[in-house]
Amino acid sequence: MDTGRYRIDPADVNPKSARPIPVYLAGSNRTAFRRIARRADGWLPTGISAAETLAGLAQIRRMAEEEGRDPAQIRCVYQVSLYALLAEVAEGDRKPFTGSARQLAADIAELAEGGVDHVYATLPYVVRDRNEYYDRLAELHAAVRATTE
Repeated sequence: MDTGRYRIDPADVNPKSARPIPVYLAGSNRTAFRRIARRADGWLPTGISAAETLAGLAQIRRMAEEEGRDPAQIRCVYQVSLYALLAEVAEGDRKPFTGSARQLAADIAELAEGGVDHVYATLPYVVRDRNEYYDRLAELHAAVRATTE
Protein backbone atom coordinates (compact mmCIF):
# COMPACT_ATOMS: atom_id res chain seq x y z
CA MET A 1 0.00 0.00 0.00
CA ASP A 2 1.33 3.44 -0.95
CA THR A 3 -0.21 6.35 0.98
CA GLY A 4 1.92 9.04 -0.66
CA ARG A 5 4.11 9.44 2.40
CA TYR A 6 4.68 5.86 3.46
CA ARG A 7 4.96 2.55 1.68
CA ILE A 8 3.74 -0.50 3.55
CA ASP A 9 4.53 -3.89 2.09
CA PRO A 10 1.91 -6.64 2.40
CA ALA A 11 2.54 -8.94 5.33
CA ASP A 12 0.91 -11.86 7.08
CA VAL A 13 0.73 -11.58 10.85
CA ASN A 14 -0.19 -14.58 12.96
CA PRO A 15 -1.84 -15.48 15.16
CA LYS A 16 -4.76 -13.28 14.21
CA SER A 17 -6.42 -11.24 16.94
CA ALA A 18 -9.67 -12.74 18.24
CA ARG A 19 -11.26 -9.27 18.04
CA PRO A 20 -10.42 -5.91 16.50
CA ILE A 21 -7.53 -4.20 18.28
CA PRO A 22 -8.65 -0.79 19.60
CA VAL A 23 -6.70 2.29 18.57
CA TYR A 24 -6.21 4.98 21.21
CA LEU A 25 -4.61 8.34 20.40
CA ALA A 26 -3.11 11.02 22.62
CA GLY A 27 -3.14 14.78 22.19
CA SER A 28 -4.80 17.75 23.80
CA ASN A 29 -5.49 20.29 21.08
CA ARG A 30 -8.43 20.73 18.71
CA THR A 31 -6.65 19.00 15.81
CA ALA A 32 -5.88 15.94 17.93
CA PHE A 33 -9.43 15.90 19.30
CA ARG A 34 -10.86 15.99 15.78
CA ARG A 35 -8.57 13.10 14.72
CA ILE A 36 -9.63 11.05 17.75
CA ALA A 37 -13.31 11.80 17.13
CA ARG A 38 -13.03 10.81 13.49
CA ARG A 39 -10.78 7.76 13.64
CA ALA A 40 -9.87 6.44 17.08
CA ASP A 41 -11.52 4.11 19.54
CA GLY A 42 -10.36 6.22 22.45
CA TRP A 43 -8.25 8.97 23.97
CA LEU A 44 -5.06 8.69 26.08
CA PRO A 45 -4.72 11.88 28.15
CA THR A 46 -1.94 12.38 30.68
CA GLY A 47 -0.46 15.26 32.63
CA ILE A 48 -3.67 17.30 32.81
CA SER A 49 -6.17 17.75 35.61
CA ALA A 50 -9.32 15.68 36.01
CA ALA A 51 -11.41 18.74 35.08
CA GLU A 52 -9.39 19.29 31.87
CA THR A 53 -9.64 15.59 31.07
CA LEU A 54 -13.41 15.49 31.49
CA ALA A 55 -13.86 18.67 29.44
CA GLY A 56 -11.64 17.24 26.68
CA LEU A 57 -13.50 13.93 26.69
CA ALA A 58 -16.84 15.75 26.39
CA GLN A 59 -15.48 17.78 23.48
CA ILE A 60 -14.15 14.67 21.70
CA ARG A 61 -17.49 12.91 22.15
CA ARG A 62 -19.38 15.94 20.74
CA MET A 63 -17.03 15.93 17.75
CA ALA A 64 -17.55 12.18 17.30
CA GLU A 65 -21.30 12.75 17.18
CA GLU A 66 -20.77 15.47 14.54
CA GLU A 67 -18.80 12.86 12.55
CA GLY A 68 -21.78 10.49 12.71
CA ARG A 69 -20.24 8.23 15.33
CA ASP A 70 -21.78 7.04 18.58
CA PRO A 71 -20.05 9.24 21.21
CA ALA A 72 -20.43 6.51 23.84
CA GLN A 73 -18.06 4.38 21.77
CA ILE A 74 -15.16 6.79 22.42
CA ARG A 75 -13.30 5.39 25.40
CA CYS A 76 -10.78 7.12 27.66
CA VAL A 77 -7.72 5.67 29.41
CA TYR A 78 -5.80 8.05 31.70
CA GLN A 79 -2.16 7.56 32.69
CA VAL A 80 -1.15 8.86 36.11
CA SER A 81 2.62 9.31 36.27
CA LEU A 82 3.80 9.67 39.86
CA TYR A 83 7.03 11.56 40.38
CA ALA A 84 7.08 11.85 44.17
CA LEU A 85 6.54 9.59 47.12
CA LEU A 86 2.93 9.21 48.21
CA ALA A 87 3.00 11.82 50.97
CA GLU A 88 0.17 14.11 52.08
CA VAL A 89 0.32 17.57 50.45
CA ALA A 90 -1.56 20.61 51.78
CA GLU A 91 -4.61 21.10 49.53
CA GLY A 92 -3.71 24.70 48.65
CA ASP A 93 -0.28 23.59 47.43
CA ARG A 94 -1.34 20.37 45.71
CA LYS A 95 -1.22 19.87 41.95
CA PRO A 96 -3.54 17.26 40.40
CA PHE A 97 -2.39 13.66 40.80
CA THR A 98 0.13 14.45 43.53
CA GLY A 99 0.07 13.78 47.23
CA SER A 100 -0.92 10.83 49.37
CA ALA A 101 -2.68 7.69 48.19
CA ARG A 102 -5.90 9.16 49.63
CA GLN A 103 -5.46 12.38 47.65
CA LEU A 104 -4.62 10.53 44.45
CA ALA A 105 -7.65 8.30 44.96
CA ALA A 106 -9.88 11.39 45.09
CA ASP A 107 -8.45 12.58 41.76
CA ILE A 108 -8.95 9.13 40.22
CA ALA A 109 -12.50 8.94 41.58
CA GLU A 110 -13.26 12.26 39.87
CA LEU A 111 -12.08 10.77 36.57
CA ALA A 112 -14.19 7.63 37.08
CA GLU A 113 -17.29 9.62 37.99
CA GLY A 114 -16.82 11.74 34.86
CA GLY A 115 -16.70 8.80 32.46
CA VAL A 116 -13.03 7.83 32.19
CA ASP A 117 -12.99 4.08 31.54
CA HIS A 118 -9.59 3.09 32.89
CA VAL A 119 -6.78 4.68 34.88
CA TYR A 120 -3.32 3.23 35.24
CA ALA A 121 -0.45 4.48 37.34
CA THR A 122 3.25 4.49 36.61
CA LEU A 123 5.90 5.20 39.21
CA PRO A 124 8.98 5.95 37.08
CA TYR A 125 10.94 7.99 39.62
CA VAL A 126 9.27 7.14 42.91
CA VAL A 127 10.61 3.76 43.92
CA ARG A 128 13.97 2.17 44.55
CA ASP A 129 13.07 -1.39 43.60
CA ARG A 130 10.31 -3.75 42.51
CA ASN A 131 9.15 -4.49 46.05
CA GLU A 132 8.65 -0.81 46.85
CA TYR A 133 6.88 -0.44 43.50
CA TYR A 134 4.39 -3.17 44.44
CA ASP A 135 3.92 -1.74 47.94
CA ARG A 136 3.16 1.76 46.62
CA LEU A 137 0.75 0.46 44.00
CA ALA A 138 -1.01 -1.70 46.59
CA GLU A 139 -1.41 1.37 48.83
CA LEU A 140 -2.83 3.39 45.93
CA HIS A 141 -5.11 0.53 44.84
CA ALA A 142 -6.53 0.16 48.35
CA ALA A 143 -7.19 3.91 48.60
CA VAL A 144 -8.91 3.99 45.20
CA ARG A 145 -11.09 0.99 46.11
CA ALA A 146 -12.07 2.63 49.41
CA THR A 147 -12.99 5.87 47.59
CA THR A 148 -15.00 4.29 44.75
CA GLU A 149 -16.91 1.56 46.61
